[in-house]
Amino acid sequence: MKNIKKIIVFIIALALFFTQVPFYAKASSNEEEYKRSLENIINVIEENLDISSEGFKITEKDNILSNLDQYDIQMLNNLSREQGINVPITKETLIQDLEIQFDNLNEDIEDGKLIVLDNGTMIDSTDKNFYIQGGSTYDESHWWGNRRYMSTAAAREYVYTLRDAAGVTTGLALASVIFGAAGAIPASVNGVTALWCNQLANRVEYHNGNTNRGVRIDLYWVLVFDVEPQ
Repeated sequence: MKNIKKIIVFIIALALFFTQVPFYAKASSNEEEYKRSLENIINVIEENLDISSEGFKITEKDNILSNLDQYDIQMLNNLSREQGINVPITKETLIQDLEIQFDNLNEDIEDGKLIVLDNGTMIDSTDKNFYIQGGSTYDESHWWGNRRYMSTAAAREYVYTLRDAAGVTTGLALASVIFGAAGAIPASVNGVTALWCNQLANRVEYHNGNTNRGVRIDLYWVLVFDVEPQ
């Protein structure tokens, strides 16, 4: 189980740190600060998180609240604002949102809607595409959010759907477009803005245009995202 935690934390530390600028891909001048702060947040939560075949549980909430640095929380807020979300994040709301997501994920695991793999990753039990290699299209669910793999064709369709939904769709309908079928819908979904959707669409379009193998999209419960080539 210790190795599972290390794998998950390593994945998050690599992914959860960059920002977007509308209409083109450009790294923030604060990228390194965001990276350090998000790694700090991840480490604090990981040290107080129990991961098992039955799901996820925060073991020492008080330890998390005490050990999270307010500067790191401020950096997370700055990243969120740069990506188009203006809902304040505090230590308390961060933990509350995680607990809600864990309850939903654990229920889906118990009901058999999600399958937990050996490395702690969860996949939709009805997903038939998971084992396709190269330019794949499938969704995974993690304790920190959803990871979506899309072929070049699927990514182009996703960009179109995001831009179309940004102006007319809200709530759960919008969440299903963004996050996919695997796992629970984030409690924070009502905070999604048209700007956020368009930022995500721009980033997907940029990376998809520079590869022939599609993209990997990490979507976090706190409504920040990361896009990389597959």
